[in-house]
Amino acid sequence: MYNGVKNTALFKNVKMTFADPIKGVNKSPKILMIGDSITNGEMPATVKYWLKKMGYTPTFLGTVNNMFDYGLGLSGLEQTNGEGRGGWRITDYTGTTKRTDGSTFLKSDNPFWNPTTQSFDFSHYMTTNSYTGVDYVVIMLGTN
Repeated sequence: MYNGVKNTALFKNVKMTFADPIKGVNKSPKILMIGDSITNGEMPATVKYWLKKMGYTPTFLGTVNNMFDYGLGLSGLEQTNGEGRGGWRITDYTGTTKRTDGSTFLKSDNPFWNPTTQSFDFSHYMTTNSYTGVDYVVIMLGTN
């Protein structure tokens, strides 16, 4: 939706639909939030908070407890898992971050890296963590 005009970028409305509240479909979605510092902060807990207020019982997948308190003012937030890592870019998750000399830099705690195939592997991530499925993957990178 961003058209390159910086002074209007903050005025865009974004609607994320996890489940259709009218139809009541999938009242217990499995959600994985991947991202940078915002995802490492209160965002997964905030999404969980509002989904629960709407009658959902979401399960949040992830290997990191994403609950850094940015002081957004919501009470009742719960510790929530996710894959938020402050300062990470999409290339850090995919294992394709380039150094200035052209070589590839791989962060040692990349949960999506398959050491056997030496590549990004979502299936490997799911299997390694014994996750049987995911309904929604929310990627929040570069949002700030």
